[in-house]
Amino acid sequence: MSMRSFRMVSAAVSSLIVLVLAPAATLAETLLLDTSNTDHITPPWDPSHGVWSSPLQAGQQYWIEVEGVWYRDSIHICDAEWYEPEPDEPWLEDYPGYPGLLDVQINDTSLDWLGFVDVDGDDVPDPNEWFIHTLSPTHRYGLPWLGDGQPLKFSVYDLGYENSGILTITITPEPATLWTMLVLSFSVLRRR
Repeated sequence: MSMRSFRMVSAAVSSLIVLVLAPAATLAETLLLDTSNTDHITPPWDPSHGVWSSPLQAGQQYWIEVEGVWYRDSIHICDAEWYEPEPDEPWLEDYPGYPGLLDVQINDTSLDWLGFVDVDGDDVPDPNEWFIHTLSPTHRYGLPWLGDGQPLKFSVYDLGYENSGILTITITPEPATLWTMLVLSFSVLRRR
């Protein structure tokens, strides 16, 4: 084996070891959205409300999850997509007359979050356990997102009520894209 081949293999193995041994948590970004600091959606827009992510790599596919509940006026329990209109009443996805009200928004836009339902009972989310327009019993929601080099703003769409609670937001690069990055790094090494 030539010295050049040895260096290429060594660099490739080192890259692979770093990717395999790096804990998944180091690849994800976790944010806490304080719902008492909501974006009231009435002009002028206040960019200080909500929470901002780091810039997301352009072309990188991400999976975004929001987990937890928050309280509106100490009466209504809400999560990323659904709310309970009155105690012990069925949860509703949309507030009557105000589409997207009480939703967690990305960049001041309400989205259809996918609700996690643990179909197989193992508490491990599989791709076939996320459903659109579905209340998650664990108040866990997700959606795919394609990075464009810009940060994301997360906020709650509300009209100025006294709110409380903190939601956890996790932004994770998709493994398929990480695999593509690894393959491309091998390709670059081969060209040297």
